[in-house]
This record gives sequence, C-alpha cells and structure tokens, in this order.
Amino acid sequence: MVLQHLAIILFSYLSIVAADAVGSADQQCTGKEDARKLEVIVETPFNSTNSYSLVGAQVALALHRRKDVNVYLLKLPNFDPSWPSEPSVRLFNEADTLALNEGIPHVAEDAEITGVADLTIRVTIDFDSPKVKSSRMAVMVTTEKGLLLNSVINGSTPVTRLPPDSVLIAPSEWAKMGLVNSGADPGRVSVVSHGVDPITYRPLGGADRVRLRAMAGWDSSFVFLHVSSMTSNKNVGLMVRAIKKVRKTYPNARLVLKGNDGLYGSADILKDEIEDLKGLVTEGVVEYHGGDLSGVGVAQMMQLSNCYLSPYRYEGFNLPVLEAMAVGLPVVVTGGGSTDDFVRDGVHGYLVEAEVVKKEGAQRVNKRLKGWEDNAWEAEGGEGWVEKAESFELKVDEEDLVHKMEKIIVEEAKFERERKKRGEDVRERYSWDQVVEKIVEAAMGM
Repeated sequence: MVLQHLAIILFSYLSIVAADAVGSADQQCTGKEDARKLEVIVETPFNSTNSYSLVGAQVALALHRRKDVNVYLLKLPNFDPSWPSEPSVRLFNEADTLALNEGIPHVAEDAEITGVADLTIRVTIDFDSPKVKSSRMAVMVTTEKGLLLNSVINGSTPVTRLPPDSVLIAPSEWAKMGLVNSGADPGRVSVVSHGVDPITYRPLGGADRVRLRAMAGWDSSFVFLHVSSMTSNKNVGLMVRAIKKVRKTYPNARLVLKGNDGLYGSADILKDEIEDLKGLVTEGVVEYHGGDLSGVGVAQMMQLSNCYLSPYRYEGFNLPVLEAMAVGLPVVVTGGGSTDDFVRDGVHGYLVEAEVVKKEGAQRVNKRLKGWEDNAWEAEGGEGWVEKAESFELKVDEEDLVHKMEKIIVEEAKFERERKKRGEDVRERYSWDQVVEKIVEAAMGM
C-alpha cells in the first residue's frame, strides 16, 4: 500500500520529541495528603497499544499523581496472545514510562497487599473478577453491541449478582445498557466517562500548524481523520463512499486513516473491505498509516487535521473522538450511540442521523452470568445453555453523513475560531485526574 513517507517520518519523529517535552511534570498532584493513604491496585496489561491497556495505564498514572493514594500495578497478559508483548514505540512520555515501569510498585496475585488493599480496579478487554481481592473491587468494562458477548467473558465470571463490595464501571450510557441487557443490576453499574491526557491532547499553535501541515503534504487539503483498528464496526467502507461523494463538490477533501497493523492487521482488513483502496490511495483520496505511534504522535495527526470522522455502527465509548475534541477538532460522529454522552450537536461538530437496529442471536449470557461464586451459573443449565438475546447496531444515514461532512467544510472558519475554546473545555472536564477521582468515588461508594 502506498504511503506518504514524509508524513510518517514527521509523525514518528514528533511523537518522540514531543513526548519528552510535555512530560507529566506539568500535571499537578491531586488529592489531599492524609495520614492514612488509600491503597489501590490496578490490574491491566498496561504496555500495549490496545485501548483498554492505554486506559488502564492512564488510570494508574492518575492515581500515582495523587498524594492521598498508594497505587500498585498488577500486569495482566494481553487478551490475544498473538499481540506483541511490547510496542515498537514508546507509548508515553519519559516520566510516565518511568512511573509505569519503575515508579509504581508492581505486585503479583499473591502479594502481601492482597486482601488488605482498599480497592482493586481491573481494566482489560475480557470480563473477569479482579485477580487481587480488596475491601472494594471495581471492574471497568464496556459493551459495544448492547450486550456483553461470550467472546470477551473470561471463564465463568458473571456480571449479575455482584457482591456488596464490588461495582461495574461503564464508560457510557450505551455501554451500561449492554451490561443491563446481559443481566447486570443497573444499580450496581456506574457510568464514568474515559478521559484525556490534557498535556498531550491540546490545540497546536497557528504558525506551527501551518508549517507542519505543509510538511505532511496536507496544506491544500481538508483532512478528515479517522483513528481505529479498521474493524467492521468502524464503518470504514461508508467513510470511503462518503468522501468520494464529498469530493464531487469539494475536490480538496481527503480521508486519512490511522490503523494499527501490528495489533489488528488493519491494512489487511482494509484490503478486504475496500476493493478500490489502492487506486484511491494513489489518487490522494485516501491516505493510510498503519505503524505504531505514541499518544503524542496520534495527537499530532489530530492537531494537523480539519475534522475527526467516526460514523460507527457500535462503540462502547470511542476514545479517539474525545481526544480529537481535546485538540479542538470538530467531529462528525454517529448520533444515538456512546458518543452522545459527550458530543454536543452543533457545538463540537455534528451528529449523523442513524437508526437503531436490533438483532437476535444465540448468546450464552443471561443465565450464565448469575453470580461471582464459582460455577454458580451451572445450576441454570450448564455451559451449553443458550438463550435468545438482542444486540444493537446503528445504521448510519449515508446521505446525512455526506451532508454533515460538507457542512463542516463550509463552516471551517467558524470551527477554527472556536478550536482553542472547545479544546480547553474538553480538557478541563475530561482530564484523567478528574475521571479517576469519579471512578474512585463510585468504587468506594462515596
């Protein structure tokens, strides 16, 4: 696949240089310093480019910055054993990398802290109870299709009868709906949004942005950026059809896709989904980048773009949308899904009309998930028991997507004037420090 090598070199270089320049020293320690500190264990595979791992790392780092918390890390294995054990680039700035690898104590499942810690927070793809038992336990979990799918349930762990000392943390109302559909008690599910790193994800100054856009070959283009695994729920085929229609009126429009070849094989997914992709890349309609980038590298791509595009079919949260908003980008996203929680139509960009589509399928979920006691679900019918369950997707209106993309182009000057203000608002409301404070409050029953 043809790539713009200059742009790749630019983003890779900047992600290394800028990562150290914006170290976490700028983020102030939070929390009051008490004689008795809260003992918190975070379980996560923190050294992966998977979004759950990145979220888990940010949760641990935010706790590490608090003066009233002692935080410990228990490193979990990757959900998929075939995923690289180490990323090809440094994911965080030097200070945060040092904190994750050395500054925050690492513990094993049988560590002395087991059973005496105040809180264990589990952050990973597969749903399971925490490995380390504490006074309180929180599982940060999401659902995408309105249901907790069998493929991400680890062993026989259920979501329904949570013990009184445990809570589920969902990142969106859409994700909570899926947990409830899977049998979870809605009173035991707290909704706490994911967050952004306010140092990394911020608007870029005008002169620097103009210069770097020229270096990337984007100076004469209106760039719609999309960052994801490129899996079917992202609706990449729809984006390609839409950009081709938009270019009939606005020929300088370009779709830039940032995939993750090392983790998901995004390039191969695209080849299977879009027949004329090679020609579109050659013509400059679509540009693709599949290599690993740090958070700073991804932020640089967002800073140099004109709009973030995500007409998804289903998402549990969609963190890149929030990160793009933090750098001040207007967004065009599916209406009616998880991003409704934080995207204001006409303010942060535009919501695209979409219809909720229900799909019935066989799921060994509701009767399986009956309690955290070992094998409690077996009495309900055993491992082979199957129940009809509904899942949900969003059918995006293609013509409305094209309309909203063209509207963003027409209103470019308006959104550019408000870029800094929008970014500041998002960073203030959704910093990881604030988000983690809410997670702790929900988990501790405060």
